[in-house]
Amino acid sequence: MFRHMLPIVVLSLIIIMPVAAYAENVFYVHPADEVITGGVNFTVGVRLNATDDVYAAQAVLDFDPTVLVANAVSEGNFLNYDGASTSYPKGVSIDNANGRVYFANTRLNPAVNGVSGDRELFSVYFSPLGIWGKTYMNLSGLKLSDPDGSYLFYSTRKGTRTLTPVYGDVNGDCIVDIFDLARVGIAYGTYYGNPYWNPSADVNKDGEIDILDLGTVGLHYWEECCTTNSPPEMDAGGPYVINEGEPLELDASESADPDEGCGDSIEKYVWDLDGDGDYEHNASGSKEMLLWPDVESYVCGGTCSANFPYTLWVKGWDTKGSAGTSMAYLFILSNCSPSTEICDGLDNDCDGQTDEDFPTLGDVCSVGIGACQSNGHIVCTTDGSGVECDAVAGTPQTETCNGLDDDCDGAVDDNLTPPPCELQTGVCYGSTKTCAGVSGWSACGPSDYGADYEQTETRCDGLDNDCDGQTDEDCGNQSVICIVDADHDGFGTMTGATVVAPDGSCDAEDGESTTSNDCNDADAAINPGAAEVCGDAVDNDCDGQIDEEDGLGCFVFYPDADNDGYGAFYNSKCLCSPTGIYSATTPGDCNDENADINPGAQESCNGIDDDCDAEIDEEGAMGCTTYYYDGDSDGYGLFGNSKCLCSPTGIYRATTAGDCNDADANISPGADEVCNAIDDDCNGVVDDGISGASDGGTNDACSQSSYFGVIHENDAEVSWSDKLYPSGDKDFFRFYANEDTGFTLISETFTVRIRLIPPQGAYCSDFDLYLYDDSCNLLASSKLSGCSEETITFSWDGDGFTDDSRYFRVGVEGYSGAFSCSPYSLYIDMYEE
Repeated sequence: MFRHMLPIVVLSLIIIMPVAAYAENVFYVHPADEVITGGVNFTVGVRLNATDDVYAAQAVLDFDPTVLVANAVSEGNFLNYDGASTSYPKGVSIDNANGRVYFANTRLNPAVNGVSGDRELFSVYFSPLGIWGKTYMNLSGLKLSDPDGSYLFYSTRKGTRTLTPVYGDVNGDCIVDIFDLARVGIAYGTYYGNPYWNPSADVNKDGEIDILDLGTVGLHYWEECCTTNSPPEMDAGGPYVINEGEPLELDASESADPDEGCGDSIEKYVWDLDGDGDYEHNASGSKEMLLWPDVESYVCGGTCSANFPYTLWVKGWDTKGSAGTSMAYLFILSNCSPSTEICDGLDNDCDGQTDEDFPTLGDVCSVGIGACQSNGHIVCTTDGSGVECDAVAGTPQTETCNGLDDDCDGAVDDNLTPPPCELQTGVCYGSTKTCAGVSGWSACGPSDYGADYEQTETRCDGLDNDCDGQTDEDCGNQSVICIVDADHDGFGTMTGATVVAPDGSCDAEDGESTTSNDCNDADAAINPGAAEVCGDAVDNDCDGQIDEEDGLGCFVFYPDADNDGYGAFYNSKCLCSPTGIYSATTPGDCNDENADINPGAQESCNGIDDDCDAEIDEEGAMGCTTYYYDGDSDGYGLFGNSKCLCSPTGIYRATTAGDCNDADANISPGADEVCNAIDDDCNGVVDDGISGASDGGTNDACSQSSYFGVIHENDAEVSWSDKLYPSGDKDFFRFYANEDTGFTLISETFTVRIRLIPPQGAYCSDFDLYLYDDSCNLLASSKLSGCSEETITFSWDGDGFTDDSRYFRVGVEGYSGAFSCSPYSLYIDMYEE
């Protein structure tokens, strides 16, 4: 509830009825009655409820242009709703200068009839020029035609709008904030008639600024009148860093609509994944998951390049139809060859960060001065060796009297030729106008015409003082007694002699004066009409003070109670030198009782606005901690996406980086590896360190083959059993094929038989079987399909007299695409035939 209600202003939409009106066809504004927060944009619809066949319609909507501004007109669906004909809007325009919106349209098909029914003819989108006001809205210029071009009669009916203001908005900027609170605080305790009275600070209009006014501001603090529809401020997230083969979670959840306090919000997200400007990927919300095949297809267009900055764009629409965009980079990590980091958007030195040696990259910058100043951002140079500002200075123009530095020379309104004043006769001859900055050339006044000017001539000094072409027209032939003016500055002294002026006026040029308050009649620069000059130790204006406040050449000094070099923003004085508490030339101190708090101080993490920028403990403050982007709240964040904050804020809440999947809280450097074909602990290896998931043997290389015995010709077979892990495991076994010298055979034939039994729940995988000599040279190979039995038969020549026995090696390798965290049972039988 409002404690002190301001008047509610009703905006009536008064619809004027034609002289000859019938009820068959009705123009009306809708909705009939609506309450709108003061300053909020709103739409007025004009509808037509027709019983006749209407083929064309015309209407004009009148409004008060001092209260409202019309932003846009959109055509309704009255004439083209049935699809039988298109409609052609004609004369659709907005005249905000006179407060009129014109609209007319017609169907375009001679083969169709007119239409009837109750539908929108057109609608107008309005913005109030203030937070409250009163306006009229009339429908005029109304005409209806049937398919034959004949006139149709119509009637109208009224509608209303009610605007309620934003209470507590003292300075009228459409938001209740610290500046409104400060204005009430400065005038606190004053009342009507008091020198420090501020009528705008009297929120409840009771003639006294007290606790009730402060309470009203506090009650409505942060409320806005929403005079415009701001587009959404989109945040595409990122930079995204994934490994090859991993899914990508797009996260635009940090996007926000500035008008959320006014009932607006983001309702649609669309992504441009390949950076071609087409937003073809609709998202179900602010987050969207892409599996690796989708990343390859949509983002990379086939094959992804490692360490290449892919650009991802998100576009969002709010409920009022405004759109905003944002861009983020995607980096796909692979084997990296470190090099010197340059400014090119790439991680050249393979440390997980991009362009980290260029901390000013992206900062706001400007070039040029005056009207030529142009703002931009710090960007990488073409060769990547450094950074530069991408802004381009404007072109200097001819200097004019407008409060701007048009010729961009660092001075405002300089080197101008002033136009002559309106009066150019008598003492006004040669007078010129003064440039008043943004107000242009000011009209001439007495100060522009000089000290001899009089609006009504009273002096008898031989001059045309009122610049009417006549001299001393009211003087006659008389003389007066004047005080001697020795320095001819127009002022005499108390002790000065008198003299008779025969021309009837006391003229300074003749050493005559009517005044006697000159404090130095020997110096024409010193008199009551002179300006006090700072720094000359002289009472220039004869007021008994030397170098007083507002003297010529004075400086603005602000009260600096804590002597930190910064003054409070209120109650400044123009002094010749610092005086008392007025000693600071720079304002902006937000706490003039603490020398450690001022605009030049370093912000620290202490819960205080140290640097007076209206922010407390902002990013980068002294003593801040690096927090990483932690989207899944598992305590581990992403490399290359961090902020130095005084405390965890939003998604930036992890103090440890290294998360390889920030969309899954079960995956992080602190997680336990489980058997699931996923790198749970982010060490780059899948399903490692699981108990029983590695044979840990010494037979993982041909040169380290496990020895399992001798095979004799014509003797019993030799059997061997082991464990084998199918996902890329490869084991080697060494045996001795013995040729007994007692036999006369010149060729010996041996057979190796392989059998595999999968663990419970696993499927039969393919395995490769290899035969090597003792030097690990490949002799033969075969593939074991599934769990079938496979053999390799081999022979070598012997001479039948010498011993040709030798060593052989057998290798068994699991298919790299298979998966099991439990071993297969491996059985090897070897025999000589």
